[in-house]
Amino acid sequence: MTGYCPVPGPVPAAPSNRGYAAGFTAANMLKDLRLAQQAAARLGWRRRWGRRRPIFYQLFVDGGAGGLDFFGIMRFIRREDAAI
Repeated sequence: MTGYCPVPGPVPAAPSNRGYAAGFTAANMLKDLRLAQQAAARLGWRRRWGRRRPIFYQLFVDGGAGGLDFFGIMRFIRREDAAI
């Protein structure tokens, strides 16, 4: 939380204080979540929590926010930005 905070305020240099300008994009996070799901499936792991995460990122990316920092999902979850 001292270097990369998902909400504006505590960490001045964090993307959350710069309108979620991309560091690691939401589109990249979605890709990595899918890769993690594929790896878990190959290992036979069946975790319910892992199936739900990509849904939020898919909606976020489909809404035009794929180029924002992955922590921008906070705005989506909080419904703070009607455009997303």
